[in-house]
Amino acid sequence: MPRQTPAGGPALSHGGGEQLKTALTADLHLTTRREHPGRCDVLKYVLQGAVNKGAEVVIIAGDLIDAARLNYAEFEGLCRDQRFAALRIRVIPSNHDPDLS
Repeated sequence: MPRQTPAGGPALSHGGGEQLKTALTADLHLTTRREHPGRCDVLKYVLQGAVNKGAEVVIIAGDLIDAARLNYAEFEGLCRDQRFAALRIRVIPSNHDPDLS
């Protein structure tokens, strides 16, 4: 019988049956730190929380960028930050992410 999560659903695993710890966020609508510093802070908080909890993967489920700005510099800077180097960050594009595929 597959292992169960606390909510009763099947646990995701990889390799030898170990659980894959994953963090999930969405709708960050990043622009620039100057325009909306809080949005960048939220992403940094999510990434730091993922590291602190031992997550291996962070999934951003859409609306990473504010479509009116299309500025990926803040996101790319956080992805290059050595504190988050061990995380595999995956973005699922949606309507505000026209340049991602």
